[in-house]
Amino acid sequence: AFVIDRYNEDWQKLAYVLVSGTAQMVFRGKRHEKAVLLLRKKYRQYRAMAIHERPIISITPNRIIVWGRT
Repeated sequence: AFVIDRYNEDWQKLAYVLVSGTAQMVFRGKRHEKAVLLLRKKYRQYRAMAIHERPIISITPNRIIVWGRT
């Protein structure tokens, strides 16, 4: 599972998304290459990092919970 949350001092603006599912470590192959490409495209700091040498965690969701004002 992983959580994405939005915190705010105004508690009426709190929100989160909870994704539960089956996780898999991806070490190489087309899925790994695509994930590295997408991460580097989105996050500039990853362009200089050797993330292509690291595993990627892939989650296949089976339940998604959304709470708060999104």
